[in-house]
Amino acid sequence: MHVIAVLNQKGGAGKTTVATHLARAIQLTGADVVLVDSDPQGSVRDWAAVREDQPLPVIAIDRPTIERDLGRIVRGKDYAIIDGAPQAHDLAVSAIKAADLVLIPVQPSPYDVWATSDLVDLVPGFPGDPGDANRGGSQPRPGRLRPAGSGGADHAACDLSGECGGRDDGA
Repeated sequence: MHVIAVLNQKGGAGKTTVATHLARAIQLTGADVVLVDSDPQGSVRDWAAVREDQPLPVIAIDRPTIERDLGRIVRGKDYAIIDGAPQAHDLAVSAIKAADLVLIPVQPSPYDVWATSDLVDLVPGFPGDPGDANRGGSQPRPGRLRPAGSGGADHAACDLSGECGGRDDGA
């Protein structure tokens, strides 16, 4: 199962919108998808409750046990999309541990970019990785997130196979 976590410590960044749309888009390709609501506020659960014929299964894991519980609860799915909670460091770390890919939606303002830097530092293998402080020294394994470059702002997306694309703009 591929696990994609949509995280940002800042509220209002668009996590729930990205997670729900991404989960449905992947499902429309024929994949079997589950949407995981890790926010105690329960926005994804509220979203799912509105539609009588909800095509996406939604589960809640709003405790910092996502990496432990996800595989036990969800079996036979192709993808799990995790909607992260704002201001929840332990939940973010747990989601990162479970994830093959971390998406961090950011609004286009300096304040939002600055607020995201602490979360980026939690992702294993990126500059500032606290590794042993938050994940027992774990390093990215093949197929997990890897940095796309050596510069602090030179992060590029990594796909689910672990392939990362670098920036071509010389930055």
